[in-house]
Amino acid sequence: MRSRATPWVWSGALVLALGSLAVAGDGAEGKDALLARYAEYQQKQRASGAVALQLRAAQQRYVEARATLHQFRAGKSAAELSKLGPQIDALEAELISARQAYEGQAQGDLGRRYRQQKAELQAMLRSLAAGVGKLLREQDEPQLRRLRAALFVDKGHFSLAERDLRAVLKTSPKDALAITLRGQCNEARGATPLALADYRAALEIEPSDERRIRAAVAAYWLNEFDLALELRNAVEDLTQLPAQLQIDHAWYLKKPLLESAQQRWAAELEQRAADAKRGDLPRVELETSRGKIVLELFEDQAPNTVANFVELVEQGFYEGLPWHRVQPLRLAVTGRPKEPGQDPAGPGHAIEGEARLAGARRHFRGSVGCLIRGPQRRGGSQFYLLLRPDTDLDGQCTVFGRVVTGLEVVAELKQDDLLKSAKVIRKRRHAYKSKKLPVQ
Repeated sequence: MRSRATPWVWSGALVLALGSLAVAGDGAEGKDALLARYAEYQQKQRASGAVALQLRAAQQRYVEARATLHQFRAGKSAAELSKLGPQIDALEAELISARQAYEGQAQGDLGRRYRQQKAELQAMLRSLAAGVGKLLREQDEPQLRRLRAALFVDKGHFSLAERDLRAVLKTSPKDALAITLRGQCNEARGATPLALADYRAALEIEPSDERRIRAAVAAYWLNEFDLALELRNAVEDLTQLPAQLQIDHAWYLKKPLLESAQQRWAAELEQRAADAKRGDLPRVELETSRGKIVLELFEDQAPNTVANFVELVEQGFYEGLPWHRVQPLRLAVTGRPKEPGQDPAGPGHAIEGEARLAGARRHFRGSVGCLIRGPQRRGGSQFYLLLRPDTDLDGQCTVFGRVVTGLEVVAELKQDDLLKSAKVIRKRRHAYKSKKLPVQ
């Protein structure tokens, strides 16, 4: 049964919790003052969120106008484009209008108001955290620890928040607020399976639309698209969610996207079953600073990319290279040579992309992709490991494998961690020789 929207507001639950402290015991005036300051902080946070949503809407119009123009031009020759002058002029006019509107808001009164609100919120946040800390030194109350944990989460100090949450959950293991906060901490450090488990546990205790959406997003990141769509469909009014949650996750909450993801994942699982039945796809083991990762390579859909990768692995190309680009919760990239020669970004040659071949694999959590470069969108030696699905990369970058084991290691990778070694642990009985192109 679809639930009615039941937006969950931090301020109400936490203020009630603190209110019970304020009327009991000594130091009531101090707690009352803290309550008032926290309520003011929440009110300013909502006001700032409303402004942020306005700015985001203008930005989104600009991004969509730019993408529409790019897609319209893509794949067309100069002769074809010359015949489409009026359409291109109209799209360019829309892009200019959207950009001017966004820049006008961001640099004008609305943008200034938002920046001022954010500065005020940061100051209030520091003051509140200090005030709660002082009260905790006088009286160690689980409710106060929970409040401080919420403030730490707002500040991005997740390890400090987890310390307080452990104390809260030790005495109150069914505290839905604390469990949800722990889920946010797990999510922030890349432990998405634990985050989803926390959000679902909190939902069982105290259902709310915010928890449903947090769980839906975590499920999406984990390729659990059926669950993501089920949770999303249970929320009727997304506008009642906290503004930052809407801004951070609006893209994942579109029902057509989730339905499309379901279909793509069903096709992927069917292909993986066929791969497993044959049981002969090449595999490569990566030894990193954080542990081992095993990759399975999609030779049937990306034969030249796989051949190139196997060659480089067997040549020892990747040994000792850093993970030079790590985006937490999204991807980790390596393969840029330590001592660049004529080709500072790759192995001295290029390979043709295979992202648009028939049967090309899509980007899911755990996908291994070949980083492209240049206007001809060719690959080389750099590759990435994905921590969440990314449809924007489909048709652009070649997916040539998946992580079989070690996704938790990928989540722990930090910038400049090392890829200590790479070795082929299984391959088919034929020579792996890639078709190489000159670097342009």
